[in-house]
Amino acid sequence: MITGYYRTSSSVQSHCHAIISSIARHAVVYDKVVEASDVHFKVEAGGNVVVVEPEKREQTARRAPGKLASHTKQERRIVVPRQVAYERIVEATREKIEQLEKLAVQSSTGARRWSQACLLITVIAAVNITITVLAILLPGFAARSLLLMLVITSLLCLGLVCLFFWRARVKGMQTDFYYSNLQLIEKFYKIQKASVELDLDETTRSLLQEIIIARALGLTNEQAKEETAEQLLTAQD
Repeated sequence: MITGYYRTSSSVQSHCHAIISSIARHAVVYDKVVEASDVHFKVEAGGNVVVVEPEKREQTARRAPGKLASHTKQERRIVVPRQVAYERIVEATREKIEQLEKLAVQSSTGARRWSQACLLITVIAAVNITITVLAILLPGFAARSLLLMLVITSLLCLGLVCLFFWRARVKGMQTDFYYSNLQLIEKFYKIQKASVELDLDETTRSLLQEIIIARALGLTNEQAKEETAEQLLTAQD
């Protein structure tokens, strides 16, 4: 199978973090009447997730023609308990892993099939080119019409070789891309599961889940807390 690198390692990690953030945000608000892209997320002390829908100024038509009335839609705050938010994020991450596994397998199968087709056409092209060369070098080996057909067939085979090689390479790069994201998301999923499986007191477990939730939601100001989480996991090992 022909494989390659679809993106650089840093861009894959950046894209993966964006995927995790999208998964977490949609998982937290999936049963709320809000769009994940239109709200702000905050994590309070204790781990509860606060979903804030900002104020919006809307205009409505008055009865008098040509006149508009404006009113402000008040800020809306939704609080999702820590444990509920955490369980939703874990479940959504697991579903995403299953989805990526299926896509990776499908892409890998496609790459293998295109590679096999490319190899077959390459063999056919080699045989056809050999016959064409013999027809050119040996007078009387083939009629002019047959020689012309052999040349056209050779060019067609070369074109198919290039097409199949390109398709195999694209599928191979997609496979690498899926597996790269899958590895990073699985690593994050293991951290999520560890907070449940490790023998921790309730305070430490709550703090660890709070850190994981903040990281999943893409809250960049939680870097110090992430380091604390790693230290907690290391200590438990």
